[in-house]
Parts: sequence; C-alpha cells; structure tokens
Amino acid sequence: MLVVAFLGLSIAAPLLAAAAVWIRLDSPGAATYSALRVGRKGKKFRCYKLRTMTTDADAKKETLRQSNERNGPFFKIANDPRVTGCGYWLRKYSLDELPQLWNVLRGDMSLVGPRPHPVDDYERYTFEHLRRLDVKPE
Repeated sequence: MLVVAFLGLSIAAPLLAAAAVWIRLDSPGAATYSALRVGRKGKKFRCYKLRTMTTDADAKKETLRQSNERNGPFFKIANDPRVTGCGYWLRKYSLDELPQLWNVLRGDMSLVGPRPHPVDDYERYTFEHLRRLDVKPE
C-alpha cells in the first residue's frame, strides 16, 4: 500500500498543484485543509485534504447539526451550504482526498477500510461505534 500511495502522490502532483491554484482563485484562504481525526485505537492524527469549504466551515458545523442526514455521530449534509464552487467539483471526483495519500504513507490511514472521523464526531460515539477503531491501517 505504501508503494501505491507514493506512486499516487507522485502522479497526482501536477493535478494537486492545479487544484490548489483553482481553490485559491475560487475563494479566499489556504488551498489545503488539515484537521484532527481519530484513527486506529483512538489515536489522533492530522488528516490532510484539499479545501472544499469556506474557511469558517468548522465554526458553522454545530449550527448545521440539526440538518444532519445520517444517524448517530456521523455528520453529513448532501447540499452542504459551506461547500465552495470548485469544492463541489473536487468532491464529485474525490480529488479533495488526494492529499490523504500522505496520511497513508505515514501509516495513519489505509487506502481501504473505515474513514477516520473528526474528533467532534468521535466524541459522540457510543460503544457500538468504537468497533471501527479496531481496523488496522494497511
């Protein structure tokens, strides 16, 4: 998996650079976004993505929780008002996820398996949700 992640990052580098320019032209703020996530056995790590939302998206999350479309602690809104114009397209083709190959190289994530959740979602886990933290990143 490490070889695949390394090759993926190498091949995607020009695409990442072009996406970063597009993000900067589309909205103010950094082109990348990093946030604490919770991985295997509850270990917290910094997860990297291309920024697809407004810079104040984290601050607005709590006010949008009543619109959550998922059950339990998992937060998802289909037409999230915080998503930027280019963010819509980056998400549609999962290009915003490419920087996470760095997390795969570091051993924090795997290419397959459950997605690591943000810390604020993790804090809402019940006992049954903790099973997802037993999966080893490979």
